[in-house]
Amino acid sequence: MGGRVGVAIYGRHTLILCDGFDEVFNVELQDNDFILGGANYNEQLLLYSSCHGIVKVTPALLQARPLLKDSHSFSSPRSYQTHHTKGSHHLEALRQSFSLFCESKMSAAREACQEAFPPPSFSSAHDNIGDLAIVQLSEAIIDDFPTADPRWAESALITGVTGDSHSVIIQYQLEDKKFAHEKFQEFLRSVDLWKLCCSVCSHGNPRDVQMILCEHGEKVSCALALKQVHTHLSQAPRKQVKSIIDYAISKVLDFRRLSTKNTKLTEQDLFYREVSHVEDIFWAMRSVLENQLLGAANGMLILDNVAMATKECLSAVYNYRTGHADSYVRVGISQSKLKVLENFTPWTSASGPHGTLTAVTGIITKICQDIEGEGDTQQRLWQLVSDIIELLFRDQQHHLNFLESNGCGSAILKQYSDHYTQEKYSLLQLLTRCDQYSVALEL
Repeated sequence: MGGRVGVAIYGRHTLILCDGFDEVFNVELQDNDFILGGANYNEQLLLYSSCHGIVKVTPALLQARPLLKDSHSFSSPRSYQTHHTKGSHHLEALRQSFSLFCESKMSAAREACQEAFPPPSFSSAHDNIGDLAIVQLSEAIIDDFPTADPRWAESALITGVTGDSHSVIIQYQLEDKKFAHEKFQEFLRSVDLWKLCCSVCSHGNPRDVQMILCEHGEKVSCALALKQVHTHLSQAPRKQVKSIIDYAISKVLDFRRLSTKNTKLTEQDLFYREVSHVEDIFWAMRSVLENQLLGAANGMLILDNVAMATKECLSAVYNYRTGHADSYVRVGISQSKLKVLENFTPWTSASGPHGTLTAVTGIITKICQDIEGEGDTQQRLWQLVSDIIELLFRDQQHHLNFLESNGCGSAILKQYSDHYTQEKYSLLQLLTRCDQYSVALEL
């Protein structure tokens, strides 16, 4: 990368800077530090180090060398690293172990985990120090801040966590998160922490740690699918109309009380960064539809956009579940853990005031009510509605299979089965009221 001070080449531990005149600096970072990313911003060279955060690179800095040691050897560039997260000792120990694993130092990673998390670390039923650290790091991975984007540093929105996406392009940031999260689950299995996971309490209710991690993986896949649809809707000829997803994202940020004011960030930057709450988009799209924000002139196009986004998001979640089937099966489960699993409901099947299923059902209802006339657009919409409902049914069946395969009792299975049957009946009844008998029969 280049800037006013010259040209810089960096690897994981090494930096070479030519100041444009008569001096070349060839230096290596301290052993406990590494370069996470770099950028050329306003002709200034910026690096992000794990120990020092964002640093403006100048010859004077290198001469002072507050973060460097004398050396002339190159390390391999862009080895994937984990977050620099300020927090508990156990969280930091887990992060460092994960870093060793990413460097293919398997023995060192295992030893570090054994030292930081001896058997008592997972001895109680809920909120073990090991479980809490695993959940916190998993969420930090999917909600990380892009280190290569100087706009985030200027925004003053980063509070204690810096991530490892090396791209300023949102889709690539999400792909980095997906890769990192899958690597994290691989790490947990390799160091034998996965099988020790118990549960953590959320709003007074215990939640299975493995299922929380699966949910995190599902949400990254959902966010990626949403972004791909979002990009598609922003392209010609659709770009004549502001994307429904843009309106929905604005509503989500209003609800979260987040603003791009006094920053150089976009609303997309803010929304897609916080993957752990990507489900808010379903409620926002439902709200936009119900308030008829965009008017009737482009009504069919708006319905089509919402239906497409909803289908692709749910499809991505379902594909994640089928592609990671082994993550949803527990072996040798105790009675206490079984009780926690019996109370587990996938986030896409959750009903109630904040449930994703309730939001998606509202979207389906509004689309069905507003489809007018007959034609290719209308046929496409009914097909999308059918696809969405089928994905909901598959999701519910996956949950029932999950409960049965993990040894949950027949009473629990019947309870969930009866609830899902009622949900299914309501959706099929909606289709018949709209005279879509053939669609209902196919489902």
